[in-house]
Amino acid sequence: VLGGLFVLGRYRRHIEILPKGLLSPLGGILMIPVGAALLLVSTPPVMYDVLHYHLAFPEQWLMAGGFVEFARESFSYYFSAHGILFTFALSTVGPWGANAISWWMAGVAIIAAATLGNRLGGSSAAPWAAACYALTPATLEIIGYANADHAVAAWAGAALVALTDQIDRIPTTRMMVLAGFLGGTAAASKYLALATVLIPLAAAALLTLRAFQSGRRVRAAVLLMALVAGTAVPLAPWIARNVTWTGNPVYPYFISVFGGPPSDMNVDMEIKRNIDLPASTAGRTFASAGALVLRTFNPRGEGGLLGPHWLFLLPVAAMVTGLRPRLRGPLWTAALIGFLCWGFLVQYARFLLPALVPAAALAGTVPPALGRKVSALTRGAFTFLLFAVFAWNASMLLSNLNIDRLATVAGILNEKDYRFRWIGAAPATDFISDNLPSNARILMVGEARSFGLKRQVIVEDPYRVPLLVELAEAATSAEDLSRNLHHLGVTHILVNEPEMKRFAGIRRVDDYWTPASDQSRRLIHSFLETRVTRIFDLGDLWVASLKAPPSAQDTDPGQKTS
Repeated sequence: VLGGLFVLGRYRRHIEILPKGLLSPLGGILMIPVGAALLLVSTPPVMYDVLHYHLAFPEQWLMAGGFVEFARESFSYYFSAHGILFTFALSTVGPWGANAISWWMAGVAIIAAATLGNRLGGSSAAPWAAACYALTPATLEIIGYANADHAVAAWAGAALVALTDQIDRIPTTRMMVLAGFLGGTAAASKYLALATVLIPLAAAALLTLRAFQSGRRVRAAVLLMALVAGTAVPLAPWIARNVTWTGNPVYPYFISVFGGPPSDMNVDMEIKRNIDLPASTAGRTFASAGALVLRTFNPRGEGGLLGPHWLFLLPVAAMVTGLRPRLRGPLWTAALIGFLCWGFLVQYARFLLPALVPAAALAGTVPPALGRKVSALTRGAFTFLLFAVFAWNASMLLSNLNIDRLATVAGILNEKDYRFRWIGAAPATDFISDNLPSNARILMVGEARSFGLKRQVIVEDPYRVPLLVELAEAATSAEDLSRNLHHLGVTHILVNEPEMKRFAGIRRVDDYWTPASDQSRRLIHSFLETRVTRIFDLGDLWVASLKAPPSAQDTDPGQKTS
């Protein structure tokens, strides 16, 4: 709402929704894959992170009427400004509305790239800038999924659009506050954006103001304070929430600095997952600078693909002349510092999307510039090459998952079969949501995806020693373990044995129950065999109700304890 008021106050007479050049035959052709992706937003969410926390926690907030702290789920402490938007969708039209919001956020990032490209190289650069961002495989792979990455990129791109609104004049205080507000909202959606968005934005702002430095240092200081003040507004509620819960504004990270409950998640662990990074600081910096090249050919895990177009467009963009210098410098600064921050942290391609917005504006100036300086034959060959690369990138939409999504939209595949095919735990979660009483409380064992249960849950992130192990270490019998679970209000358990192997892999231990002693393992086995009654059973996926121990006969099954 505050962001909208800023914009309306600034553009009372005219709002430029789309930049010149984007609404052109070329722009229309290049945006076909983005439009095609819109057909898929009505399908149920199946992406792991969406079911784990992007939609799962907003669903729990709506049930509780406020934020819910899951002490054993570190992801519940993540900033989630985009999750607030998703609550509006979940409380009105359902999950497909959250998918549509994410699709629209991708559209905002595309428009931001086109706007910056238009300002930098003219209307002929706008459609190419839009295409460079939109037809990046990582963009298309997650477009229409209710997650954070497109929201972060949209707000980061919008912040740069606000910062460079009048690039030939010193920015106004109002626009600096707005730029900070938008950048802060990006960071309020993802911890990583504190580095990949705010640091590049601050550097771009410094470079923008430096161009007007002569005799205006006080004015520049005031504008920088306005940027910081705008950034603080959307971040403050999330920081206050985490400080209230744990004393640490960015829990579960930097516990050694800010304190907070013990957690196995930390920044060092995230960095070490970049197994290609050398141990020394200098080596890491050098390797981080080359991460764009490395992850183009050797992408990390399920983080998406970058596509080869960046590797030949950006070097050529550095040599393009005739661009607005006061805009070119801030955009290169934002892109390069964004690349470096991303390369030093978590090198998933989709986490680079915020930096790809200014990079797309720069890359988009290359085709028009070459068109003016080379022969028609060379221009045609280059255009063919670029279209071939974009076509290969767009083929990411033809995944088995998206084919099933399209079949679901067309009615060829029903939604239940679609979900059961792509969500291993779906049969059990459907059973819980359809059959268990509303006051049931579920302990998730080997499963973190709680979206759709619509019940109170005790859910654990994959990095934590399981609750059953901790309780078993302190218990003397299966009855004692059962009694402790009743004291926590647990009425049922969901067990997903295939996922246990993946959880163990994430913690890099031998099996899910590590570090339980032999005695604790026997106690857990006895509990699962004698103290629960299976009410849904597919062999390695099952749901059970807890048998009430004698001392817990009068326990309220819906009680919540912290």
